[in-house]
Parts: sequence; structure tokens; C-alpha cells
Amino acid sequence: TSADVESIELKGLEGGMTPVSLVGAREVCGEIELPSKYDFSNSEDALLRRIAQRSKSWHGQLERLEDSVQRDSQRRNERYSNPYYRNSNRSTQQDLEYFKRREKQISQIKDLRCALNWSERQQQSTNARAQAQREELERLEGVHATLLATQERACGSEPRLDPSDTGARARRDAWIECSRGYQRDLRDVSREMRNVSRQTK
Repeated sequence: TSADVESIELKGLEGGMTPVSLVGAREVCGEIELPSKYDFSNSEDALLRRIAQRSKSWHGQLERLEDSVQRDSQRRNERYSNPYYRNSNRSTQQDLEYFKRREKQISQIKDLRCALNWSERQQQSTNARAQAQREELERLEGVHATLLATQERACGSEPRLDPSDTGARARRDAWIECSRGYQRDLRDVSREMRNVSRQTK
């Protein structure tokens, strides 16, 4: 019966979603074209803002569609409770319209679920990268502190610059020679810290 068909159809909809696919270089969820970094000059921040905006819109559309499906189903069940309606020609015509409408709604719901799942995975991936970058920055800060402490133990504190004091100049020259290797490593680590820090912003 049509009621049995609807029951099977609704069960199949539970948790169902369209798979992400490629159309050219673009990712799509059925009829929904997903945001791409190529639309934002490879700016991840701009892409994430766009994904957040679209995700909010998709949530609203999905809620409205699911409500519409529920109301539509309730109205149909109420009509079918009347045996005169159930056996009429009008029932057959309205069934055709109902299932055609339902097929479109189900397709849209699955597309929206796909898009929302995709946006959630994008956010999770971004959060994972941000966490990895924070951990890398902390590691580099530890390396930098260790290098400074090792340099301090090997060469002492950096003498103050005083060209008028020949003794101070000699001490500074000796410190510079002693710390040469450490200073090179410290510059490399500091440069990498700046790179990672820019990526975490």
C-alpha cells in the first residue's frame, strides 16, 4: 500500500545523506555546491567564515524541510483515515502529487545533511590543525628556552656593549665567539616560531 511505501521511505531517510562528489574541481552534495578555498584567494579564514555562514543557512533549511515533511505526512494520514477519501479518484491524484513532492524533499534533506556533515568535518580538520600548530609552537618555545639556558651555562651572560672599555670589548668578543653556534640555532628556532605563530592566528 502507499502507507507501506511511505513507511519504508521514511525509514530510509533516517540518517541518510548524499555522498560528497566532484563536479569538475568543485565538491558538491547533490544540488548543493560547497564553498571552495579557490573562491577566497586561498584564504582559510575567509573560507571558514563562508562555511560557517552556509552551515547556519543549511541548518535552517533542514529544520524547515523536516518540519514540512512531518506536517505533510500528518495531513495525509488524517485524510487516509476517511475511507471515502481513500477510495476516491482524488486520493490517487493527490497521492501522485504527494510522493512526487516527498521525493524532492527527501533529496533536498539528504543534500543538506551531506553539506552539514561536510562543514562539520572542515571545522574538525581546522581545529586539529590549529591544535597541532599550538603544540608545535609550545615545543619550539621549549627548544628556544633550552638553547638559551645551554648557552648561558657554556658562555655566561652576554656582556654589555661598551666600546670605551677594552676589557669589556674583549669579553664581548669572547662571548660572541663562544655563542656563535647557539645564536645560529636560536635564530633558526625564532624564525620557525614566527612562522608557526602566523599560522595559528
